[in-house]
Amino acid sequence: MIFAMQLLCVAGVWPDFYKIVPLMMAFKEEPSIEAVFVHTGKYERLGQFFFDELHIPKPDIHLNVGAGSATVQIASIMMRFEPIVLKFKPDYVLVVGDSDSAVACGLAAVNCRSKLIHVEAGLRCFDRTRHDENNRILVDSISDLLFASEPSGVGNLLREGEYPSNIYFIGNAMVDTLLACKEKIDRSDILGRLRLEKRQYAVLSLQQTTNIDNRETFREITEALEVIGKTLKIIFPFLPQIKKNSIGLKQYQSMSSIENLTFVSHLGYLDYLCLLRNARLSITDSDCVQEETTILNVPCITLSENTERQATITHGTNRLVHADAEAITMNYLDIILNWSADMHTMPESWDGMAAKRIALIVSGQWD
Repeated sequence: MIFAMQLLCVAGVWPDFYKIVPLMMAFKEEPSIEAVFVHTGKYERLGQFFFDELHIPKPDIHLNVGAGSATVQIASIMMRFEPIVLKFKPDYVLVVGDSDSAVACGLAAVNCRSKLIHVEAGLRCFDRTRHDENNRILVDSISDLLFASEPSGVGNLLREGEYPSNIYFIGNAMVDTLLACKEKIDRSDILGRLRLEKRQYAVLSLQQTTNIDNRETFREITEALEVIGKTLKIIFPFLPQIKKNSIGLKQYQSMSSIENLTFVSHLGYLDYLCLLRNARLSITDSDCVQEETTILNVPCITLSENTERQATITHGTNRLVHADAEAITMNYLDIILNWSADMHTMPESWDGMAAKRIALIVSGQWD
């Protein structure tokens, strides 16, 4: 009798789902792999929304961990995940990205002497004040197989002393999901519902506390948006905590008065990507949006001092901009006047085949 290799595949926060979907599909097509899907339960309400829209299979195991600080989250997930690892005794535990779920399940796995796979390994922004950066470094340091989404990740891992035989450049699993959904994205009616014309609006996405909770930084962003709003519609799909934070800073009212800026409730994956795909410009501080705009060939202004998604700058449509009014406005004008769709190239191996490569490597079929 031939026994299948068993994997526990972990997802926690919503960006994990975009990477888990193609992985679970690729593993399902490989008879030598038995993949068990574990959902830690963080942001469960939002997670269920994405499950329904992307037709993600119901998790085999649900840890039902609620909200809390990073320390509480990691401790709670470890306590609930450890018995699962001891019960299944998997060949590998697979985690994706840089969430607290990845850290918690990774630590629990190695403590139970299970091997660990990290998908999206090696990304570095070189800013240790960022929680996600510390998570990435920690998970990489305890992983047995490291799957990098871009060449910079491979270089970072080698410089940190990882064994070359443990590192594989496989492309971007999140891109697999986006490319697979392109036809569905095109069928969205979000532009009609919001009465928008293609390339006649910008999409704004703010979620980082460094931009939202800092009074001076938020004021600078608002001033730039006031200038942009005089010539271009701005659509702001916001999360509930953004509105709460803005009110707390006594700035939400002034932002609401910006000419041509429209707030919309948080959109689903397909509606949001349709909105993004047809935009003239993206203004963001989101890691995912930097990659999505690169794939969709939409110019992107990222309000941050650094990014771990280096390929979105060296090849894609992304540019880092200091969050002050003058810098944002100048970059906006440069894009409006000078940007063209043929100025950028697709990052290497962002071709929709990352999950298939991972399945081949894990099953021992990779040459």
